[in-house]
Amino acid sequence: MSVITKAYGALLLGSLTATFLSGMNTLQTVLYFRLYPKDSITVKASVSAVWSLDIIHTAFIWVTVWTYFIVNIGQIEKIDEIQMPELIPGAAVVTTIVTFIVHMQVTFT
Repeated sequence: MSVITKAYGALLLGSLTATFLSGMNTLQTVLYFRLYPKDSITVKASVSAVWSLDIIHTAFIWVTVWTYFIVNIGQIEKIDEIQMPELIPGAAVVTTIVTFIVHMQVTFT
């Protein structure tokens, strides 16, 4: 097994799985707004916020994947470097905010 297969296989499968789950989140959001039009504005706002932040998180993932697969294609020495390290705090903040919103919604409903 080559070093590229070992390094990029997990990145590709993880990215595709995360994108699939983000699509499922989009489907659930659309169904929520169609099935529960009379919910309070607070609940609708929290659903919209979680959905929007999930899309931002997926964009962070794909910017990183683009850097690994397109920008650095064939550069074996960059396989074990963290690409786009400036995105890591953004992804962590997005995840923290989503977790906070979800936990607060569960607490108050």
